[in-house]
Amino acid sequence: MSAHGGIFHLDGATVTPDRLSVLSRSLDRRGPDGGGIYSNGALGMAHRAFHTNRASKLESQPLTSRYGHVLTWDGRLDNREELIGKLGDTIEDVRTDAALVLAAYLRWGMDWFAKLIGDWSLALWEPKKKTLLLARDFPGNRPLYYRISKTSVLWSTELETFLDLAVDPPRLNDAYLMRFLAFNPEVGDTPYMDVSPVLPGHVVSIRDGAVEVHKAWEPDLAAEIRYGRDLEYEEHFRDLFWGAVRGRLRAQGVVWAELSGGLDSSSIVCVADEILQGEAVESERVETFSDIYSQSSSTDEREYIGYVEKKRGRRGQHLEESEYQLFLPGETITYFSRPQPNLGRSTKLALLMAQNGARVLLSGQGGDGVMWSMERPCLDLTDMLAAKDLRKLHARIKAYSLHTGRTYWDLFWTDAVNSQAARSTSVSSRRMANDPWINWSLFTKCQREQTVDTLAAMDSSLPASRRISYKLISDAIRILSLHHFRTCGMIDASYPYLDRRLIQFMLSVPFEQKLRPGITRSLHRRAVRGVLPQEILARRGKTGAEECLCRALGREWQAVQSLFGPDARVVRRGYVDLPKLLAAMNEARDGRHPDVYSLMRVISLEVWLRGLELRVAVQPAEDMKADLACEAAFSLES
Repeated sequence: MSAHGGIFHLDGATVTPDRLSVLSRSLDRRGPDGGGIYSNGALGMAHRAFHTNRASKLESQPLTSRYGHVLTWDGRLDNREELIGKLGDTIEDVRTDAALVLAAYLRWGMDWFAKLIGDWSLALWEPKKKTLLLARDFPGNRPLYYRISKTSVLWSTELETFLDLAVDPPRLNDAYLMRFLAFNPEVGDTPYMDVSPVLPGHVVSIRDGAVEVHKAWEPDLAAEIRYGRDLEYEEHFRDLFWGAVRGRLRAQGVVWAELSGGLDSSSIVCVADEILQGEAVESERVETFSDIYSQSSSTDEREYIGYVEKKRGRRGQHLEESEYQLFLPGETITYFSRPQPNLGRSTKLALLMAQNGARVLLSGQGGDGVMWSMERPCLDLTDMLAAKDLRKLHARIKAYSLHTGRTYWDLFWTDAVNSQAARSTSVSSRRMANDPWINWSLFTKCQREQTVDTLAAMDSSLPASRRISYKLISDAIRILSLHHFRTCGMIDASYPYLDRRLIQFMLSVPFEQKLRPGITRSLHRRAVRGVLPQEILARRGKTGAEECLCRALGREWQAVQSLFGPDARVVRRGYVDLPKLLAAMNEARDGRHPDVYSLMRVISLEVWLRGLELRVAVQPAEDMKADLACEAAFSLES
């Protein structure tokens, strides 16, 4: 979780020491382990280190080649040995990840990005072509942003950089913030106008002020894997999932892992234990971290957490909901780089990990989408009907009918013939009814004016299950683009289920490997049999945390209520209707609001807007609403 950034003056002006110093200081919060600066005329680059493994301690960045290339890198390579075998003696430096990356570029040029497997972002200066390359892995766990003016290019892993180097106050991006309230922002957007993220799995090439965006890697949605027996699918899955966990144990000291008692987190923890017991890996051990809701019968997972802890032979770290403030992570409002719906919890977790000397966190986020946790026979049946496999369709409808109690013809007409599974909208009418306090007309206007692309355009001829599977994975990536853990503290979070090799495999196997009548995550469950406690394997789902969120709102009511008067920033900016919002909050405090998560978002956004005002002078809201598409306020000119 290192930080890096840079400045390049398109007009040839020299990057001044003062300006480079400001850039470097904007990265300091992320890099407690030192770093370096590169300066050469119109180009300046900076790096701040956050070491998580032995090899990273040998890195000296920015890294230069004998030909004048300059590289800054934040990441972890999971295919080191493969690259070392192919690159041989061409590696100019100690075989750190950064050195391997630079050697790969010198060998393969633009084809190199697809060969880098792991969590990473990078910036590379190509001296011969005078081209800047910015790139991120798929699914974009490490952030990287850039902004281009007439005279300058500025890039950084930290949004704070763009505030520190701006002459004018920032102009906020209503489209991003409204989408944050309604669901999740697009991966191609940021809270600030004219600051763009490098899209996950993409390379941004900047030369003479012209920008080209290329896809570095994306799943092959047409690829198919077909085996003759279930056992072969299970063996392939184990090879990939064990590899995904193993790569993330390449970390010195203690690695922490979330343990909620569900199938996703329990699989990571139990597989990690098996690897640690049988193999030589860099990590010493895995420490589990569990949220405990002892006052909430509907969300109390201590029983299932206990099954895993019993198998491990030790108790993990437990955090009761009453031990931290959920909505306000401190006594005073402070600035975070972007709005976060779980500030209190993530901030507390970062503090506990720091006290334990841990830097790496394994999370099961993304597992639901990749493994397929929904029992939706419509996709299964629609695929078979589209393929005209009527014999198989008939047998599968009978099986679903037996399991669900629905009639054969109801399943046939509703789920196979008239299925709407392939259609999706960003916001449902049900959502609008549940959240009437959101200014949906402004939301709609913002989305019309927004020009960012989604992660991928899908071929409509693909099976419905394949398209929906990839949409769920894309939704997981969209959530991760908020960078919850990175925003709130010094946590290098990693997500084994979003390993790109595992994603490609799960998209390529037959849908019936993932969903069978009465059994979601079929392949996942079969593959980890014997590794997980049987009680975890038999789980069919988990409840949400609505009850504890409502109770937290009650505990923090006085502080929350003080935020929402007529002067509330979300009201001044026209995002919400205050009377309707207060009515919904009162209902939630009494446990009666159906979408307390949405209220959590508006509280988070209000806190963020106030924190931003304390850090910089934000442009007045009335000017913002006058023209959403106005010229950007950022100026990077000296």
